[in-house]
Amino acid sequence: LPLAPGPVTGGTIKGDPAAGIVPVRELIEANRRDEDIPMAEPIPGETAAPSAPDESIPNAEPIPGETHLQLPSQATPSIPPSAFSPVPVPQHETRVAILGYHDFSRTLPATEMRMNTDTFRAQMQALKTAGVPIITMKDFLDWKLGDKQLPKCVLITIDDGWKSVYTDAYPILREMKIPFTVFPYTKFITGRGSAMSREQIQEMLNNGATLGSHSVSHLYPRSWRAAQRKGTQAVLDLAAKEIGESRKILQERFPGSDVEAYCYPGGFVLPEMITKAEEAGFRAAFTVIPRKVTKDTDRWRIHRYMVFGKDPKTFTRAVNFNTPSAPETPRSRRP
Repeated sequence: LPLAPGPVTGGTIKGDPAAGIVPVRELIEANRRDEDIPMAEPIPGETAAPSAPDESIPNAEPIPGETHLQLPSQATPSIPPSAFSPVPVPQHETRVAILGYHDFSRTLPATEMRMNTDTFRAQMQALKTAGVPIITMKDFLDWKLGDKQLPKCVLITIDDGWKSVYTDAYPILREMKIPFTVFPYTKFITGRGSAMSREQIQEMLNNGATLGSHSVSHLYPRSWRAAQRKGTQAVLDLAAKEIGESRKILQERFPGSDVEAYCYPGGFVLPEMITKAEEAGFRAAFTVIPRKVTKDTDRWRIHRYMVFGKDPKTFTRAVNFNTPSAPETPRSRRP
């Protein structure tokens, strides 16, 4: 990825403090038990209630001989490059770990949605040092929906459209030549405050990034529930506006971008959303259920590991390929 101009600084963006937020960690744990329970995550500018440390999620301590990355005190681990292989395997043997990030900062305290920039650098360096294959969104979709073969590998995604993606994460990814997908929601592409501008996103696209959609407005689950109470057609109409229109807007603002992937805000999924995502021309949609993706994973409920700024164990679990993924079930694969 070629070099880019220097970073652009910005201010802050205000949210609606009256909006109720369910702690993200609690809902991720709920999703591990029952994939029908929706995720919720803070919209940029919102403040989620703090949650207690989750002792129910395994710490993924190393097992002798297994492929395992650790980040003690943000240090980059030393892992033999032979631990990972770039050689493709039969499609049904491939597992993909999709990492999801949000906001970054070198100076502000880490939160669930905000990661320290140096920690992010350490994680990316760990992948590079270990020789972990890092694929593009096109690679992923060609494997998931076509005949392409891949090794066990990682896909990097970043949600919302925070300006820090451009000022903090992008320089690191560009320097290390790591491909990534950015999922902005269209109303946040303003260039004001903490939001990325159209020009900043276009620069990243010109230098190896892929564009996906994160909806128009990043609605809370309660907005979808309110539509449900009005009936199926109301949900379909809202999905057409939030999902279908988002792809049209992005394609108009960024000519030449295919915009083939959709990312559900908060991982909240309804059947009507899937219907409208497919009608809009998306090829797959992404949730926040922490699990490896296999060839059999429902393409409209693609798993992702959301890497929290205060929980490096998520990254460790995501890149541990020696612990078998939980088997797919009819519930998790139904449309």
